[in-house]
Amino acid sequence: MLTDHDVKRIVGSGAGGDFYDQAEPNGPYKYQMKLVGGHCVFLLNDRCTIYEARPLVCRFYPFTMIEQEGYIFQVDYACAGLGSGRVVTKKDLVKLLEEAKNSLSDSN
Repeated sequence: MLTDHDVKRIVGSGAGGDFYDQAEPNGPYKYQMKLVGGHCVFLLNDRCTIYEARPLVCRFYPFTMIEQEGYIFQVDYACAGLGSGRVVTKKDLVKLLEEAKNSLSDSN
């Protein structure tokens, strides 16, 4: 799912083309990324070709955020990369939360 901010960021990165469809509005998510062979159109050789401009949901993965008396982060334990790479800190999560709040408020 994509916000207005996601679409602007991706287009602004120079990645153009036909990469999204209108979606049933689900809060700030108004668009849906197109898939090729069941994968994101920007995935090439198992790598994201727009990594710096990737959508909010990709920036969060393998975390999901639920707003419930504040914010709760959950982890997708099916993610093959869990346990590798650097440890995500509270500071990292706060930064993600701020980015989400900014992106979502820009979409309203």
